[in-house]
Amino acid sequence: MKVIDPASGLRVAGSGSAPLRRREPRKGPRIPSLRAGGVSAAVVMAVASVCLGLTVLTQDGVAGQDSVAAAAGSYARTPPISNKELKFGITTHNGAGDADAVARSVGEYPAMIQTYVDFSRNFDMSNIRATIDHGAVPIVTWEPWLAGKGANQPGFRLATIIDGSHDAYISSVADQLVAAGDPELSIRLAHEMNGYWFPWSEQANGNQSGEYVRAWRHIIDLFRSKGLRNVTWIWSPNAPSARTQDMASLYPGSRYVGQTALDAYNFGNRDSARPWTPADQLFGDGLDELARVAPDKQILVAETASVESVGSNSKAEWIQDMVSYLDSWHNAKAGRIYGFLWFNYVKFEGPANRTVDWRFDSTPADLQAMKDALRKRS
Repeated sequence: MKVIDPASGLRVAGSGSAPLRRREPRKGPRIPSLRAGGVSAAVVMAVASVCLGLTVLTQDGVAGQDSVAAAAGSYARTPPISNKELKFGITTHNGAGDADAVARSVGEYPAMIQTYVDFSRNFDMSNIRATIDHGAVPIVTWEPWLAGKGANQPGFRLATIIDGSHDAYISSVADQLVAAGDPELSIRLAHEMNGYWFPWSEQANGNQSGEYVRAWRHIIDLFRSKGLRNVTWIWSPNAPSARTQDMASLYPGSRYVGQTALDAYNFGNRDSARPWTPADQLFGDGLDELARVAPDKQILVAETASVESVGSNSKAEWIQDMVSYLDSWHNAKAGRIYGFLWFNYVKFEGPANRTVDWRFDSTPADLQAMKDALRKRS
C-alpha cells in the first residue's frame, strides 16, 4: 500500500532516549516470538499525556485531554488486549497516540500497532515505548525511499543499498536501537516488493532481478553486526495479481525472515476498474502462496481495509466476512495466521483515482460490524 503523505511516517526521536527496561506487559497475551517490555510509571504518564493530547480518529471527533491526571485515569480505563487467538492490530498516523481511542471504540486494545518511517527519519522511540508498555507489539514499516516522491528515485535503487551507499543511515538507526537497549519490535522492511509502485520493486526504478534479496540481506546483516537480536523482520508482499512478481523469487530465505505478511485491499468498483472483492477471493491465493514459499513462518495480514459500501455491497458486511474468513483460515491451518492490522487512514489512492476513507469507523454501521466481528472470533 502506498502511503504518499510524508506525515504518515514516524516522528524523529531524540538521540538521548533511555534504554528500555524489560518487564511483563500490564495486560494482554504475547504475540508469538515477541515479548513485551516496559518503562517507568512517570514515563508512562508523560507519554499517555502527550498521546491523549493529540486529535485522534474517533467516531465523534472529540480530541483527547492533555493533563497528566486525565491521562493516567484514561490509561486505567482503556480496555486490555483480547485473549482471542486471531489478534487485532491497527495502522494509524499517530501509532500509540491513537490506540486508546481505537481500544475504547471496539472494546479491546490493539495487539499490534503499526507506523511508517522512510529512509530520511529515525525511529520514534517514545511511540515504541508506549506500545510495548501496553503489552502490544510495535511494528515499524521501514521504507527505502523519500515518502511521496514516487517509484522512480534513482538514489534509492536496490543497487545503492547493496553497495553500501545507505550504510551510514542504516547504521544510525541500528545504533539508536542499541542505545535503547535492543527493544523487541518488528520491522516490516520494504513491503509490497512484488508490486511495481515502490522504488525497491524489481519492476521499477531501474532495479535488476535478484537485487531485492541481496539488499534485504545486506540490511539485516548490518543490524546483526551491531549485536541487535530482538528485531523480528517481517517480509510482506502484496496480494498477487496479473502484474505482481512471483513471491518465491523475492524471498530472502528462512534465516533472514522472522515472519511473513500479506497486504490486500478491497478497492470496490466506484470510479475504479477494480471490482468489489469478497474476502475469500482477496486473500485466498496470497495466503496459500505465502504458506508454500515460507512453510515455517507465521503469517500476518499487515494491511487491509475496504472502501465504503457500493450499491448492494456493504463495507460493514465485508468487515465481518473478512474477520470470519481469517479466523477460519487460522483455525484450519493450526494458527498460521496470527492476526491482522486494519489500515485506519483517509487518503488519496492512485489506483482508485479518489480519496478513500479506509477507516473501520467511517460509519456507525462499519464500527458496529468491527465490534461484532472481533467479539465473534475464536
